[in-house]
Amino acid sequence: MYSRKQEKASAAQQADEGPGARGTLSGESGTGSDVDTGGSSCTKRLLSPGVQGAQSQVKRKKQSYKDALDVRLQVVVVYKDDPSRQLTAEEATYLRQEIVKLIDEEPDSSTPPRFIESGLVQGTLIVTCADKCSTDWLLEKGESIPARASCAFIVMKATNRPKQVKVRVWIPGPASEPKVVLARFAKQNPSLKTE
Repeated sequence: MYSRKQEKASAAQQADEGPGARGTLSGESGTGSDVDTGGSSCTKRLLSPGVQGAQSQVKRKKQSYKDALDVRLQVVVVYKDDPSRQLTAEEATYLRQEIVKLIDEEPDSSTPPRFIESGLVQGTLIVTCADKCSTDWLLEKGESIPARASCAFIVMKATNRPKQVKVRVWIPGPASEPKVVLARFAKQNPSLKTE
């Protein structure tokens, strides 16, 4: 076991000898390098990629399926008057049918839009496009989707979609009905949508 003085003396001697003065392991051709680990007495030996047993020192961030799906190619369809209002399954089916009609109306000479999937998520129809051209096409043509039962729809990029926020509150005092509490919130906060 080394004492603190011996460690300092060893470190000073290595510094005087220079970075290339360390020996190599048998069978290597001097391709290793020593890395100081921030002032401690231990060093880590890095091997070059050509040496047998060498491992890459670059850590790759594991990408989840959600991260891999490019959000820039997602388009959402929501109500025009109230984007936070949730769509029903019937309305999602109607919107899909209208998008299919728009595709059918495209001339044969043009490049057809391509979509990977679509689904109703938290009351929003999300369409994942295969490429940027398809995204631009849907954003442009989506404006012509007819209103259903006096409800107009709007198509926007998924990154612009309004997020729904859920909150849990504790109100001191005697218990009140949720309708009463929401009415109080609405009176005190005119811009808050409590419905």
